[in-house]
Amino acid sequence: MDIREFLKQFEEWELQNWGILNTSRNLLNSKSVPNLINLMKRKGIKKLEGPRNWFIDINYNFRNPNSKSIKYGNLKNVSPIGVVFDLQNNILNPFYKPFNKINHENTNGRDSYFGKYNIMLDTTVFANEDISKPENRINLSLFGLFLIDEFREWFLEQFTLPTDAVIFPSANLRGGIRPDFAVHNQKDKPIAYIEVEIGQEDFGQLQNFRRILSVPVLSLCGKKEHKGQLSLLEIYDKLKEIKRKINSKQFDKNFAVFETLIYENVLSYGRERYKSTTISEEMRETTIVKKIMDKLTVHEDVGRNMYPGEIMIETKKEHGFSLRIYSYRSKVRHSLSVMARSGGRPEIIFPSQTKLKKYLSPRKENAIHQMTKLLRNLGFDNNLPETRQCRVPIHLVEENIDNFIEIIRELSKI
Repeated sequence: MDIREFLKQFEEWELQNWGILNTSRNLLNSKSVPNLINLMKRKGIKKLEGPRNWFIDINYNFRNPNSKSIKYGNLKNVSPIGVVFDLQNNILNPFYKPFNKINHENTNGRDSYFGKYNIMLDTTVFANEDISKPENRINLSLFGLFLIDEFREWFLEQFTLPTDAVIFPSANLRGGIRPDFAVHNQKDKPIAYIEVEIGQEDFGQLQNFRRILSVPVLSLCGKKEHKGQLSLLEIYDKLKEIKRKINSKQFDKNFAVFETLIYENVLSYGRERYKSTTISEEMRETTIVKKIMDKLTVHEDVGRNMYPGEIMIETKKEHGFSLRIYSYRSKVRHSLSVMARSGGRPEIIFPSQTKLKKYLSPRKENAIHQMTKLLRNLGFDNNLPETRQCRVPIHLVEENIDNFIEIIRELSKI
């Protein structure tokens, strides 16, 4: 069936609610893939097709002649899975909203007012940040401070970038990815991207960005010890220095906003930034959590120290969960996360083999080996340094959840 005709059977809001259309532009991207395939299965559609032999089927096989990287294969073996929609939204997606020139001279009322201005939107910027997230509030505060030439030039120097470059929130890029900041030269061509984290760098995400993008992807973290190329605390110190030199009430207020965000989210990182709480009803209805709750004895009295043999599920954000087991070596309430989901992302996070061996008893070595073997069979390797994580697309974990549960059961045993 033609994908355009298939999508037209549904209302725009339905496809948005099902997670098939994402962002304000109704993009088909990585998040769309598992949700689209689930809808195909419910409607009895085995394969969707498009122009130039584009297709996707319910077994995750695909072909995308427009892709700049992988053009065909099975999405279970591909990252990011949004490659199936690379450079295809304007062709396959009847609900896609491009950044078009806005010109409403022939209409009445409010639209005709805008028509007088003949607006051409800049498609390189992003203006729909979710300000409920502290990371994004910090990014917006930083963006406003880049108007100060001395600060912007110093910032660029720390990354060994030209001091006449321009920094701004990046638009969505191919593959559905979006680093926090884009850096363009005076010809408006990208020369770098910057990813910001309040805590330690997200190595998996950086690795993914660097695999897809042809220019450097740089890392900005909360504190110097988080090992980014620059830290938010170093930025804070520089801005304090500038504040002593600039006699500007407006700058004082801009700085005050940034200072408050740093105090609440970076200096407090790992303590009161997010408190553990019970998982949301939305998470309880997901395939993975349903299976976990059904097959394991799971505690939800979060915030306390764990005891040998216990398994606990909790979260620090609404759209995620952390499945934890007892670890006598852990300083985090004697618990260790063995499976997690963060921020509603379509992936499940597993700790490295190194971390499992460090925090669990030597008696668990066989179960740790089984976890490593299962992940490798799925095409992923958790034989990583301690702080790195293994990230697996959610559909693969769903298909193998019974195996993961049995291994976690063994890991948790006394």
